[in-house]
Amino acid sequence: MTIKENKKRKPNGYWTTERCIAEAGKYGAKEAFKKGSGSAYQASHKFGLLDDLFENVNKTWTEATVLEEASKYTSQAQLRKYANNCYKAAARLGVLKALYSYTPVTTADDNLWTQGLKTCSVCEEVKPADQYGKHKGGSYGLRAMCKACRAAYRVTTREARAAYQKNYYEDNKALLVAHSSINSARKRSGLEDSELFGGGTFQEAVVWTMPFVEQRLKLQEETGELHHIDHIVPLKAGGLHVPSNLQVLTAKANTEKLLEDMVLVSQYKEEQSH
Repeated sequence: MTIKENKKRKPNGYWTTERCIAEAGKYGAKEAFKKGSGSAYQASHKFGLLDDLFENVNKTWTEATVLEEASKYTSQAQLRKYANNCYKAAARLGVLKALYSYTPVTTADDNLWTQGLKTCSVCEEVKPADQYGKHKGGSYGLRAMCKACRAAYRVTTREARAAYQKNYYEDNKALLVAHSSINSARKRSGLEDSELFGGGTFQEAVVWTMPFVEQRLKLQEETGELHHIDHIVPLKAGGLHVPSNLQVLTAKANTEKLLEDMVLVSQYKEEQSH
């Protein structure tokens, strides 16, 4: 929060003791606090907090005084929020991590895991680890669902998943075809995106490829004949995937153009060899 934002009038009752302490932690002295957050300063004065808030600012910190001050709080987060100077001193002295010990909670699953066992999240049966598929993000690197439950789930949801995939394809057909066309051009050209797209980005290439995809799909629907998006100058002959080098042809016309393309590719390779 900036000083300008702090000077915005707060509603009555906004400044509680905790908010005053947190706000004061942003400043190194009373004068800076008063100038930067006047309403919080006044509230702190009203609560009788000012002397306590800044008593540690110019203090010479030692491990003993850090430990004494840190004992008033239960976590690093609290220490940083309510005694920022002590927090910084603890970090400087290298004792910050040792101030608050963390004791991990041992669960029933942890005890089972020491025996190579795990509880399935669906059937709730305790099974050996080899009855679970691997999953990097899962507990102990395994899936929560056992293999049997996962197989049953896939069977029961097969039709629903197939319907979802079909609907998704129909709803996003042009976009998916555009992505496929561009990725195919990437593989065949062997060029970096910026060069292949004439200085454009992948997303820009998608935008200018979409009209050609829509034209191709429309012609196929109207004529019942397969159509292709063709590079006028073949990629292997130095052509780029840019609007001026794209056209829609019938599959037959594209095949007939193949001989011409091969000649261009051969000429290009010969030029590059000199």
